[in-house]
Amino acid sequence: MAVEYIIILVFILVMIILSFLYRNSTLKKLVTLQGEEIIFEETKVKVEQKGGPRTAVFYNSIVRVTNMRIIIAQKVLLGNTHVLRHVMNYSGFSSETDLKKTLARGYVVSDIFKSDMKITKNSEGEMIRISIPNSSLTRGQYIEFRTSMSDEYERLFM
Repeated sequence: MAVEYIIILVFILVMIILSFLYRNSTLKKLVTLQGEEIIFEETKVKVEQKGGPRTAVFYNSIVRVTNMRIIIAQKVLLGNTHVLRHVMNYSGFSSETDLKKTLARGYVVSDIFKSDMKITKNSEGEMIRISIPNSSLTRGQYIEFRTSMSDEYERLFM
């Protein structure tokens, strides 16, 4: 019986440490870059990170597109906070995901190129697909979500 208590205590301790480390990883606390302007934002988006051993699904997300990056944040279950999941700069400086920044901040930080983004149409509607640059965590993975603003994405990235 004591082993179960130790496992539960260790789990709770790890969760407390993670919540403390990643407490600033929210959309509200994300610092705006100098000269950055919000172009448009989609709310209540179901974002899927596919291509890995398991698909990660971020329900009730915000996809914010600025003149410098794409930000994906998921609403927490209880409350109005949006936790950051991906921050993708489209400066095109590198073709890799920054693993050190990802682990330190609690969300995926990457640089993407315009060629990493594709607009497709299927039975579900118009979909945006963004290839995530390779790292040991994200090799071959991509993000996909349905959009009602494909014209805006096409104007910016195609």
